[in-house]
Amino acid sequence: MGLKQKIGLVAALGVLASGSGLLAYDGDAVSDARYQKRCLGCDLSEAPFQFEDLSNADLKGSNLANADLENSNLAGADLTGANLTGANLDNANLVGANLSGAKLMGANLQEANLKGANLDTADLSNAKMKLCNLQEAHGRGAKLKGTDLTLAAAERSVFTDADFSGARLSWSKFDLANLAGSRFERAVIEETTLHGADMKQTRLNDAQMISTGYHLTQFYGATWTDGKLCKKGSVGFCQK
Repeated sequence: MGLKQKIGLVAALGVLASGSGLLAYDGDAVSDARYQKRCLGCDLSEAPFQFEDLSNADLKGSNLANADLENSNLAGADLTGANLTGANLDNANLVGANLSGAKLMGANLQEANLKGANLDTADLSNAKMKLCNLQEAHGRGAKLKGTDLTLAAAERSVFTDADFSGARLSWSKFDLANLAGSRFERAVIEETTLHGADMKQTRLNDAQMISTGYHLTQFYGATWTDGKLCKKGSVGFCQK
């Protein structure tokens, strides 16, 4: 083989190698997730799962960073401890899914249905959650720092000891939600309803409460936007 032919062969192999490197995910793992609905601790990063039926799939501890799960059905799926950083879950069905301890930083969850989902200790910092359904979901100790929850429906949800610092809750509904002990420092809470919610021991320092509805909301022990403590009997308003 001549020198030019050798150089050409090396170049061709390099192209093939770089091309295969573009596929961050493990093809066998994708097949297991898709057809067996079971893949524990698998590398599924950047995998294409648009419109996929992954209902009740067991994907505990898997890496789904930057995966495309738009319009996918993940109802009842077990994603405990999964890495979904930057994943696209636009309009995904996550009803009753277990996302406890999952990493969802910067994920796109716009219009996703998370009704009844388990988000305990999940990290949703800077996630896009416009128009998402969080009714009856629970996220005890969850991180939602800088998260956009515009027009989110979160009635009867439980987000105790969660961190909503710098989050945007505009035109959202958190009626009858349990938010006790959560942090809302510097959050924007605009045109949002919190009727009957439990906000005892919350921290609202420097939060923007604009046209917020909180009829029968409990604020006892909460730190108000001005840094003052709400006294006992603070129901529907902060008694200082």
